[in-house]
This record gives sequence, structure tokens and C-alpha cells, in this order.
Amino acid sequence: MDSSHDIILYRKAGMNMPVCSCGREKRTMINLRRAIIALLLACAVMLQAGMALGESVPWDCPECGRTGNTGKFCGGCGHEAVYPEPEPDDSIPVLKELYPGTEVKVTKQVNALTGPAKTYGGAGRYKAEARTTVTAYYIIESWVFVRIGYNNKNMRYGYIPANTLENTQGIPVTDRMKCWEGKTTEAVIPYTEPDSAAAQKSEYKLAKDTDVKVLFQQDGFAYAEYYTKGKSFTGYICMWIPMKSLSLSENSTEFTVVAEKKTNKTPSKTPSATPAPAKKETPIRNGIIGSSEP
Repeated sequence: MDSSHDIILYRKAGMNMPVCSCGREKRTMINLRRAIIALLLACAVMLQAGMALGESVPWDCPECGRTGNTGKFCGGCGHEAVYPEPEPDDSIPVLKELYPGTEVKVTKQVNALTGPAKTYGGAGRYKAEARTTVTAYYIIESWVFVRIGYNNKNMRYGYIPANTLENTQGIPVTDRMKCWEGKTTEAVIPYTEPDSAAAQKSEYKLAKDTDVKVLFQQDGFAYAEYYTKGKSFTGYICMWIPMKSLSLSENSTEFTVVAEKKTNKTPSKTPSATPAPAKKETPIRNGIIGSSEP
């Protein structure tokens, strides 16, 4: 017997029987490795498919039509999950239902702002040209909330002075609004439009747990005011934030928007919110949202 081979003794039928195990042991180890790899792969697939079925939302596969899938992949064809969009919060008004919008024209170059005051962050500069597209939603004092851009592309929402419009007839005027307070549930970069394909403004990024005040919603996004402190801008911003990234109060706060008090030095009609007489809360500086009123 070749002494270079490992020999192990198996007891069989009461006899010590020498058996050469070099080839058999090698095959056993290979099979064992294969079994371990197969088991690991199976575990990975099960995890990806979603083992915790009770935590998954059933969805229908758009590829093969299989219904009631609960994992990350379709059980019929393996297509990745397509979950339904979350139901909108009915308590928060939809912008285009609250204010349908009126097509208007600007008569001069405008600097749009994200809020109805010069202290808000900018929303772009636009020329008075035929290609300039403007939809006006409502008027607050001397400011008009609009959707503005060129040829309906790369549109932005913001406020422009009312005296820059050719005509303001048909645009609703408001001095009372509601807001829903809350916080961000994750860090998020706001959008220029209520559309996931719209441009985002990283300089206005919100950290997790940032305080926000939402005025209305549209297509799964909330138009919210918040305070930001960055390298390029520090102050208040109103922009679109995904509703799924917010945790909001169920009840709204109503406030009145009025002109700021005039002084001899700087007469102004910049809107700001007046706090309730019974409270001494300070409203947002030159902002649209203030403390509640009875």
C-alpha cells in the first residue's frame, strides 16, 4: 500500500478494515462546499424575495400579470417589485384643486423668490419674452404665487411681484391660509416642481428632523416652508418635498397674512404673518406662516 496515501480504519462487521480515503475524502469536501454555497445563495434569494411576508405590501406584476406578490421580486417572472403610490393625505389641500391657475404674461424681467418676501431664497430670473410661460395661482398682498419657466420646461414655483404681470384679473386674492406642521423623516433635497423627474436644489437641502410647515400638496409632494443654513444661502425657503419624507400633524394651523407696518424710512408691503393677540409668539421673519389665530 502506498504510504503517501492517508489511511483511515473503518470498523465494519467487527473487523478493522483499512480503506484508502484520499479520493473519497476529496469528493466529499467538494460536495460539501457546493452544498454550503447553494445554501447561502438560497438564503440570499429568500431575503431578497422578502421572507417577512407580513411586512410587505401586496403588488401586481406589470410583466407577467401575477397578482398578490409580497416580496421584492415577482414569484412568477422575477420582475422587481412595483409598489403602489401612497394614498394622498385628504386633509391637506391639493394646489390645483384649491387654486386651478390662470395663464398670464410678465411685462418685465422678474426675479422669482421661493416665498412672498425679498428675504426668501431665489427661484430664478426670467425675461419678458414670448417663450416665458407663467401660471398664476393666487395673490398675497403684492406678491403672486406662480409656476414660471421657458416653453414649459424646467419650470419653477415661486413668488413674483404683482406689478410685473400684464393683468391680474381672475387671480384669486387671499389673506388667510392654513399650514400643517411637521418634520422630515430623512435627509432630503427639495424639488423645483412636484415631480420626481424635476430638478433638485442641493443648496436648499433639508437634514433629518428639520421643522417644516406645509401649505398644500400636489402629486405626492408637499409645498413646505423651512429654515435652511448653508454656504450659499441662510434663511427661509418654500419648495417641494416628497410627502413620504415628512411626518405631519393631523390638525392644521390657520393664520392671517397682512402687510408689514410701514415706517418713515422704509415703507414696505412685504407680507408677514400676524400672531394671535393672546400669544406672544414670533412669526417667521418676513414669512408667510405665523402662529395660529382663534
